[in-house]
Amino acid sequence: MDLVERYLQAVKMWLPAKQKEDIVAELREDIRSDIEEKEAELDRKLSDEEVAEVLKRRGRPLVAAGRYRTQGVLIGPVFYPIYLLVLRLSLIPFLMLWTVRFVYQLFTSTLGPGDSLASWLGPLSGRFWSSALWLFAIVTLAFAVLERVQARTG
Repeated sequence: MDLVERYLQAVKMWLPAKQKEDIVAELREDIRSDIEEKEAELDRKLSDEEVAEVLKRRGRPLVAAGRYRTQGVLIGPVFYPIYLLVLRLSLIPFLMLWTVRFVYQLFTSTLGPGDSLASWLGPLSGRFWSSALWLFAIVTLAFAVLERVQARTG
């Protein structure tokens, strides 16, 4: 049974803190009943290798613990449609501002004889994608915080 206890300790490390003891006790009983069934079938005590086979069927400790964890989400089903709407609505002014910026820069800057259009658009393009990523990150973070607050307050 030492092998079973080591397996349970490894599973316990990956379990949710509040439910560790209950889940390990339940898992211990399940494993014991599996071992007892196998012993009754063979009409003898199981060897360590056979016990290891019983444990292998349950999967690696991380996989076994994963069966008892709830699926975490960054933005839940309640806020997700609103999140998508806010992303779409924030995209419109974002694109409008960048269009205005592009047109302004196009009319106010001059390209020198050695400059190519690509050398002029390169930094502008990088700033565009950087700004788009920041917009996405800020909206996502705001909704993730909102989701956590809502989950805690019910």
